[in-house]
This record gives sequence, C-alpha cells and structure tokens, in this order.
Amino acid sequence: MQMLANIRPYEMVVLIDSGSTHNFISEKVANRGPLKCQGRFENVHIVLQGIPFVLTLYALPLVGLDLVLGVH
Repeated sequence: MQMLANIRPYEMVVLIDSGSTHNFISEKVANRGPLKCQGRFENVHIVLQGIPFVLTLYALPLVGLDLVLGVH
C-alpha cells in the first residue's frame, strides 16, 4: 500500500510492505536534508496519516518511492 508521509520539511511517497523486514529510505532523500548518511538513521520522526512515528531507517537506492516501511 502506498501513501504520503512527512519528515519535516519533506513530503514523501511511502510503501507499506509487510514482506519487508526493515524500514528503508531512499539515498536521494537521505542526502537531501540535514541527516548524515552512514547507511542507518535512528530515531527518525515521521508523520504518517497524521500519526507520528519514530523509526530506524536504512539507506538504499530506491526508485519511484522514498520510504519502505516493513514489519521491523
């Protein structure tokens, strides 16, 4: 399922994937903002459908979307 989420100040396309074991962020998003890319981001605050979440994200070269939210 795809939807929109916000990581201030960016709005991004999110894929909710129950088959994925972790949460992933596109390298282009990770390199665009103040996050320092070491391949892993902890305590990332996002708002999804108006609900705030704090996630750990791993940077990958994603195409066509910005985040993949898995079951981790």
